[in-house]
Amino acid sequence: MTTEEWINHCETRAAEAARLAIEGGLDKKAIEAVTKSVYFDSLPACAGSTIKHFIGCIAHGALVRLVDAAEARSMLYAAQVALQAKNSEKRGDRNGKRK
Repeated sequence: MTTEEWINHCETRAAEAARLAIEGGLDKKAIEAVTKSVYFDSLPACAGSTIKHFIGCIAHGALVRLVDAAEARSMLYAAQVALQAKNSEKRGDRNGKRK
């Protein structure tokens, strides 16, 4: 999937969860919690070939307020570390040194 498709996937699942929570009569705070939880559960892995999609989904989630600023910072930092590790692995680095 592309980043846009991942974003759509996460938003669609979150919207469906919100709809079900509303239909179930949950209060506003519970609806928000369920929606955010499902958005997070729908994210691509923060590893391998999906790191960049993960970053896009977190950035988008922050823009539409499904991810709060503090969570976004932590998650984007984790993605940065994972991306650096992936790039280091591609270059053949081990403990900061080339093979």
